[in-house]
Amino acid sequence: MLTSPRLPSQAYPQIASSLCSLLASESGWAQLHDLLHTCAKGLQKAGDAGSATLCGSGKKSDDELCMPLYTCCCLAPSILEACCQPFPQSTPTASESTPAKIEAQMVTPKDDAECQLDPCAEQLLSLALKMLLPQALDSIGCSFTPLRKANFHHILPALLLASRSLGVPTLHATTAAIWDACLSLLPILGIQRQAALAVMVQLTPLLQEQGEACMARVWGNSLFWERLRACLAGDDALDRKRGAYLLQRLMPPTCTHMPAWRTWMLLHDALDGFAPHLIFAAMAEMDKLHPVHPEYLHKHAAQSSEATRSSSSSKATAGRQKSKASAKEGKADAEGKEEGVADMDEQRSGPGAENQHMPDAGGQQAPSALEQLSSFGVAGKLEGLPNARPHHTAMAWLCVLWQRAMQHRNLQVQRAGLLQFLLRLWQSDAPHALDTQGASSAVADSGLSLRRTFGHSD
Repeated sequence: MLTSPRLPSQAYPQIASSLCSLLASESGWAQLHDLLHTCAKGLQKAGDAGSATLCGSGKKSDDELCMPLYTCCCLAPSILEACCQPFPQSTPTASESTPAKIEAQMVTPKDDAECQLDPCAEQLLSLALKMLLPQALDSIGCSFTPLRKANFHHILPALLLASRSLGVPTLHATTAAIWDACLSLLPILGIQRQAALAVMVQLTPLLQEQGEACMARVWGNSLFWERLRACLAGDDALDRKRGAYLLQRLMPPTCTHMPAWRTWMLLHDALDGFAPHLIFAAMAEMDKLHPVHPEYLHKHAAQSSEATRSSSSSKATAGRQKSKASAKEGKADAEGKEEGVADMDEQRSGPGAENQHMPDAGGQQAPSALEQLSSFGVAGKLEGLPNARPHHTAMAWLCVLWQRAMQHRNLQVQRAGLLQFLLRLWQSDAPHALDTQGASSAVADSGLSLRRTFGHSD
């Protein structure tokens, strides 16, 4: 029995692109429509087959011809790319095609009025969005790995390209639909949250490109910031990194240059490490965000000195182990590294730290750290909601840091985080203090970690 030779996988995208470009150039819109319809069926069958396989019922239906998943992922984006190619409205005749005019057309870019989509191509792109976008939204957090990866790498970028070709309103609608679908997956731990964050990271530059009108929709979405805080306080390191990227890129411009937010990002990044001496050195910055109760200032000073001693001993132990491992490199290299560490410490505690609470150029006192953290509660201002208790917003962001400290995988950091947590100012009657409800929330979220720290199994 004769069999056709198998083509390399790299050849399929090139073949699909050439085929779709040829059909589009020859006005083969009916053939492209049939291919698109077949691709949509193939993607739907792949999703159904993946769900059936995961559920344990792997029944296959051979009643309809269905393309393989890889072929659909190569063909569907090629169809949309071919339809997105503009064409000139007026084609010059032979007498008008002089070398000078041809050279001018090559040098001078064409205007949008002279170069637009074919009406049949525009109809096909609109149909593709109706057919493929619902399937793509359902496949973002799909448990079937091949379909989820194919949707992320091929289908979603092609749909965004088609939406951009159809105009700004269509692009805004498609972007909002994808963003809302990802937002609904963030509370689900596991692959759903990971996939949703990955799509949001890729979608962020497009949101920034669309201007403040679209960014204001994100800034005013309190549900997004609430679920982003859950990702930043979670146990998955990749989720925290992606969440930190979204926080840095989507933070309102009014909060970008605030010292309190730079301190918050420094603490969150330090708590992702494991070395206690580095974390204890960074936790000293917590006093700028969350003040210590005046009654416990002496205890706080004692704990800080103890943490400094343990940090120095840990540093010395690490230095001895490192010097033993690299004894062949000589004492000069070791001394150079010690001097480099000292220089880094001087830079961290350098002149930038004491300027954080200085008055601005107009002579007015800069806002306090709690006010800066509360200013990130832009949801109340943009959505027209009352913002009578802005410290709730500050507490929500501070709870992320306390939860990370009390759920840290290093028990030394857990104990130090709990002790530091209990020394803070919590009186609700103080104008610059935080509410006790937020404190109890942070302790409740870290309850499992605290029980493990103190040896309780239940």
